[in-house]
Amino acid sequence: MGATPAGAAPTLSWSTAKIDSTALTGISCASNTLCVAIDGEGHALISTNPGAGSGATWNQADIDPGRALSSVSCVSNTLCVAVDRSGNALLSTNPTNPASWSAPLPIDKGQVLNSVSCASNTLFCVAVDQVGNALVTTNPGATWNRAEIDPGGHALNSVSCASGSLCVAVDDAGRALVSSEPAANSWRTRALAAGGIGSGLTSVSCVSAPANVCVAVDETGDILASGDPTAPGPPTASGPTWNATPVDAFGKPMSVSCSASGLCVSVDSVGDGFVGDDPTAAAPSWTFAGIEPGPEALSGVSCVSEGLCAAVDANGHVLVAQVPPPAASTGAPSAIGETSATLTGTVNPQDATLADCHFEYGPSEAYGHSAPCGMGGAQGISGGATQGVSAALSGLVANTTYHYQLVVSGASGTERTLDATFKTSTPPLAQPHPSIGGIPARGQRLTCKSGVTVSGATLAYAWLRDTKVIAGANSSAYLVGSADVSHHLQCRVTATNTAGSATVTSSFVSVPAGGLGSISETQVGTPRASGSSVSVPLTCSAQAAGSCTIALRLTVVETLRGSHILAVAAQRTRHATVTIGASTVHLPAGQRRTVTLALNATGRRLLRHLRRLTAKLTVSGTVVGAISAQLRSATVTLGGAGKASSRKGSSGKKASRKASTHRASSRKTASRKASTHRTFSGKTASRIVRAGGVSALKASSRAVR
Repeated sequence: MGATPAGAAPTLSWSTAKIDSTALTGISCASNTLCVAIDGEGHALISTNPGAGSGATWNQADIDPGRALSSVSCVSNTLCVAVDRSGNALLSTNPTNPASWSAPLPIDKGQVLNSVSCASNTLFCVAVDQVGNALVTTNPGATWNRAEIDPGGHALNSVSCASGSLCVAVDDAGRALVSSEPAANSWRTRALAAGGIGSGLTSVSCVSAPANVCVAVDETGDILASGDPTAPGPPTASGPTWNATPVDAFGKPMSVSCSASGLCVSVDSVGDGFVGDDPTAAAPSWTFAGIEPGPEALSGVSCVSEGLCAAVDANGHVLVAQVPPPAASTGAPSAIGETSATLTGTVNPQDATLADCHFEYGPSEAYGHSAPCGMGGAQGISGGATQGVSAALSGLVANTTYHYQLVVSGASGTERTLDATFKTSTPPLAQPHPSIGGIPARGQRLTCKSGVTVSGATLAYAWLRDTKVIAGANSSAYLVGSADVSHHLQCRVTATNTAGSATVTSSFVSVPAGGLGSISETQVGTPRASGSSVSVPLTCSAQAAGSCTIALRLTVVETLRGSHILAVAAQRTRHATVTIGASTVHLPAGQRRTVTLALNATGRRLLRHLRRLTAKLTVSGTVVGAISAQLRSATVTLGGAGKASSRKGSSGKKASRKASTHRASSRKTASRKASTHRTFSGKTASRIVRAGGVSALKASSRAVR
């Protein structure tokens, strides 16, 4: 309770029912399914549905005939202990059965027992009497040990034990007697009441979860609370701290009850109540509640963690209230992935302990799936503050819209948020990179390797002969047959996932008829540059479909700054690629021809200004049959005689390499010494002087390898 900010407690609506013809002296509720009230004539009034308010059923049991019952403590549906004003204790392990109550057991002969309290879910109980004695037991149906804990004969008006290590009793002199070892009769006295001696404390209530908290009331209308009641030493900055809040100016507080969920209610002698949910705050807030319609004295109150409170009065009435249903709202999902997401939301239990908290989700508003809030569902969710909740989902389908809502339930009702949606992320497109493994020969089995690296994709295969699909060949493996001899084979892979489909065809393999080399492909010889043109030897494949169509293209890459050309190179370093020569030729199958590719006007202008120009030559066209592909890529230097540097590789001489290296070294030395370079924009040439020299506008010549 002390961990949450102080704020307004929930509004309680009280219903009244007449359950007894005489004054009721106390009440204790173990849960929202068991409350036991007692009266001054030895009767117990028992209900298993107290939350029904005026519609609840209360059954009377004559458990202590002819004696006035003064206090009752029910810690579970299977343990209730009552005491009377004649020094007797009565025990029941089945309170709903009138015959289960034990006969009165004398535990404090000749004395008036004012109060009894049993620790939750144990047989540990403490009773206090009119002359300062405490009676302690771990077997309430047998032996009680008596000890004087309040010397001077002061009346102990109330006792509350939250556990076997936290008991607090209060007396009529405004003092609290605190023990962390009540079984050992070890008690320390604290003077609490703001009015000092004479300002008697009338009631006390302690809880141990989520922290040790005790709340007491005095005759002057103050509510006193401590979050460290068992701390050693006097009530100082280093000892236990009790705050005092004046709340009741018209009546005398008679009873107080706090639940583990944070709800506290005090009732007084004129039928009024005060409700709070953070009594240990620096400035606790207590809300007035007019409980009793008439000015009847309220003699007892009991609140449970489910959010139910019941009070009794001197005219035989029981007054019951329940906190509102829990509030909930959904938040934005987080950590959304392809198959996972985390749902978020907030809940306010309204000073009750939630019975259930979960997210419902699914592909429609029918949901169909459920995930608890956090690791334990509703476990541990209580109090009066708004709290964040979440649920981690897995096993979702990528690229799918999901609906969800947050559902929270308590004894007061169930709250469902409005439907909300989120969409799982889309995985990357499964991109195939097919290749063929195996020996391309008749009778051999080839394997199509998809090259797909994205998981979860569906793969479809097809095999092609000379670019045409082979009927029935739709698996990743293919057996080379006689129909494939002297032809080219490829495999095609189509990968499909939630991001879409992609289809890619592999490179081809050749199936020879009489050994390697029996199939001739189109050949491109070593290009030779001379002046403003390049000569390229071409040989069309003898197995071409009629003829070969071959395209030749010379390009350079301009390095730009703004609208100015800073450099020209054969390799791409920036964005502007310029074609300086192009030609397309057609050769009959098997024919050889040397094709001369001349520079166009742009190429001639660049060569004129640069004197030497390095360009990229690309040759593409018919490979064999109807298959086309890039045949060769080479770097050529125009403006002087020389061979090309081919990416596929070609024979060259060591002398040529040395000469080329010498020329490149000479150009670099000259470039370092120079402080100018030429800048071209359209047809205009300008000179730019730059300190230190720039290696722009230089062309590199590579030797044929």
